[in-house]
Amino acid sequence: MPDLHAQPPTGVTAPARPPFTLRRRLRAGWRLCALGGGFLCGALLFVLTTGPWAGFRRRSIWLQRTCRIVLRTLNVSYSVEGAALPRTGVVASNHVSYVDILVLAAATPQVFLAKAEVRDWPVFNWFARMAGTQFIDRNRRSDVARQNADFVHIVENDAVLTVFLEGTSTDGSTVRPFRSSLLEPAIEHRWPVTPAAIHYTCTGGDVAQDVCWWGDMGFFEHLFRLVRTDAVTAHVRFGAPVASAEERKALAAHLHGEVVALKNQLSTTAGRSA
Repeated sequence: MPDLHAQPPTGVTAPARPPFTLRRRLRAGWRLCALGGGFLCGALLFVLTTGPWAGFRRRSIWLQRTCRIVLRTLNVSYSVEGAALPRTGVVASNHVSYVDILVLAAATPQVFLAKAEVRDWPVFNWFARMAGTQFIDRNRRSDVARQNADFVHIVENDAVLTVFLEGTSTDGSTVRPFRSSLLEPAIEHRWPVTPAAIHYTCTGGDVAQDVCWWGDMGFFEHLFRLVRTDAVTAHVRFGAPVASAEERKALAAHLHGEVVALKNQLSTTAGRSA
């Protein structure tokens, strides 16, 4: 999840944005209203199709349906490339925005691992709990071991557990080194780990400032910039599952290389189609 204390790179100049005309203001307001309606629709779907006693698989399917609705309200489209969609084990992806969660969940049912602070976010904490999101205190190294039984329950009940190993969100220009501690359950239980990369393009805005959420950006300030963009496209690419290694740091380094390669492929493909 995003780290609000990350520092932005120096010497980066964002491209000029289109003027904020009355038409764009009205469209932004409409999208915010539609977003609220999308969340209400998702809550209704949860009551009618899922319920508080549902298992992780059913919750991940509910999240997929809800995220597809929410993405439409934001005018965010997505495409999926690469290997077959992951059906079990762990997914390790780069992380640039809260939009990543919406896009990845829309692509295939998943349960996410989030930092503990998300439990205090208004509205989003409620939806995160309904989706079966697992919360972890990154400052406590023992927290992964404490939740090992929950991770086993997720994966062994046909759900996919998604982790962001960078430990923070970025501006999308690079992929930070992966932290290895979250891979311990995968190594212990021999779960396959699927590398994934996400890359964005947009019109009427700047990806690094209007789609990526990083540094000291305020959430609502960023959301208002996001809904002002004309359109956003998320490009997702899954790699082939990687067998668990004997040592988690070696696995983290290998996965990092795979994700960087996938991201570079997406950047090249998106650049050609632009």
